[in-house]
Amino acid sequence: MACGNDRTRGPPLPHIPPVDSEAGSGVPEGEFRRRRGKEASFRPLGVGNAKRGGPSVSALGDRYRRKLRYLTARRATRELEVILERFWARHGATLPDEDLPDLERILSLDDLDLLAILLGQKPLPDGYRRDLLERMR
Repeated sequence: MACGNDRTRGPPLPHIPPVDSEAGSGVPEGEFRRRRGKEASFRPLGVGNAKRGGPSVSALGDRYRRKLRYLTARRATRELEVILERFWARHGATLPDEDLPDLERILSLDDLDLLAILLGQKPLPDGYRRDLLERMR
């Protein structure tokens, strides 16, 4: 008498090659992913590059703004995305170049912490620009 747990073996499954990111084939992760959550090693794009002969923030211009636009649109929670997308729609094109590294630093905060700060449930840590945060609200 057969048990209900008996399973017959079928043909073997075909081999499916892994995707590049799963195989670890040397595809580098982006600068943002490597630095995410590591506040101590954070350096905004373009800051300090002028000393080494690299482009400054103002020279990066549109590329830097596109990066910040992406950082406002791709967040862990939909609520935070809505807040940041509205901020970017109102102020993104008119932000002075000097404010961009400070904005990137704020956007580098953990998503849940940033949402709590924007909702007034947590205070803004020292060293961050309060005026930018007020514009985000």
